Amino acid sequence: MNWDDTAPVLTGNPELDQLTGGCFSGGWQRSDLNMMCAKDKELLDEFFSKQIIGTSQNTSANIGVFCRNVHKMGYYKSCPYKERIIECGEDILKLDVVETNNNEILILSECEISIFSLRLLVRKMVRDFGVGIVFVEDIQKFFFPQNINIKFRDFEGQQCSKIRCFKQLALETNIPIVIGLDDLSVVENRNSKLRYDCDVIGVLTNEYNTETSEYSHVLELVKHRSGPTGKVNF
Repeated sequence: MNWDDTAPVLTGNPELDQLTGGCFSGGWQRSDLNMMCAKDKELLDEFFSKQIIGTSQNTSANIGVFCRNVHKMGYYKSCPYKERIIECGEDILKLDVVETNNNEILILSECEISIFSLRLLVRKMVRDFGVGIVFVEDIQKFFFPQNINIKFRDFEGQQCSKIRCFKQLALETNIPIVIGLDDLSVVENRNSKLRYDCDVIGVLTNEYNTETSEYSHVLELVKHRSGPTGKVNF
């Protein structure tokens, strides 16, 4: 599988590819900032793990992952790891590297870094390691200490410029960036400033199916700058 650095990045879910493609080819669009929101952190974990697996199977580009705790992602529990030490500004970071059939997944976990170091690391991932998409499982983790319980209204007021940095980074590197937030305030408040810089905003929920009497995981795109909104199962 050859890596086309001008094409969108397939999600591994044909329905989601079609929805995110909009008026373009299907998949995560280049230079787009995609925010996925949920009340349940476990739902975010599951969505990101499935997306990373699906993407790794459908692209030969390497994948960058910033996650809360790599051991929460069941796919990686049995994978052999390599370590890669990278210097980013004043930080010396250790990346876990998982080799797949098509590519490598470069993972940074359990590490508090500044937005400045994160930007440096993403640039280095793209330039030196051929990363074609970046997943940030929990954007709050990288801006606040773990022992602070910060409300979203405070987060929005203080961190809007940092969310804008993600969009600028996506434009600069010409790759899609997918970020997660375990709060629905940005969706419920249509005047939220965080909405402006996101090209795609999705809501992750559990929905009850009366026909099967079972719950299913659903992703609803509530904002799509270049295409339709709608729901898909994941």
